Amino acid sequence: MASGSDDTPKISLAAMTGISQPQTLKLKGHIKNENVIVLVDTGSTHNFLDIRVARKLKLFVHPVSDMKVMVADGKKIKKVKKCHKVKLQIQDFNLDSELYTLPLGGVDIVLGVQWLQTLGTYSANHQKHFIKFKWQGKNYKLHGFQPPDTQVVSSQQMEKLIRKGASAYVIQCHQMEGQECEQNKLKE
Repeated sequence: MASGSDDTPKISLAAMTGISQPQTLKLKGHIKNENVIVLVDTGSTHNFLDIRVARKLKLFVHPVSDMKVMVADGKKIKKVKKCHKVKLQIQDFNLDSELYTLPLGGVDIVLGVQWLQTLGTYSANHQKHFIKFKWQGKNYKLHGFQPPDTQVVSSQQMEKLIRKGASAYVIQCHQMEGQECEQNKLKE
């Protein structure tokens, strides 16, 4: 979360990549009867919507002048836009919210501290994947889900998964050998 007087919106790496972290909770939701993956994230200051989802659902996107969002790794995203009054349903909970649009990685929506602050006191259990809160006089308990474990796949399997729309990450590791410092060689 932002510290001090800096009010630049911030988004976590978990939100940008879709990789679950201890401070996050993934929920299944709906916008206009379309399935969306919602990430509740205490590491993001605002609520965000993947720009591709906004376009697919034909949501009206408003330009926001001179707005930048700071990613947790220090990068800044420019040309941020906003959707007003997006109707999001998560289980039996309905929310109308403004969402800033960004290209997100593995989730469709991020509900950050902007939303969590409206709840007042809430409780979350990240081991059992749920959040409980009271909203407009009614008690809610939203059940999240644990994404499937990461697995190693062949390049052919990855190609098939990507064609089907799966998120994929390529990690390449190299063994490196340290070189002795020239000063150490001179002392010997």
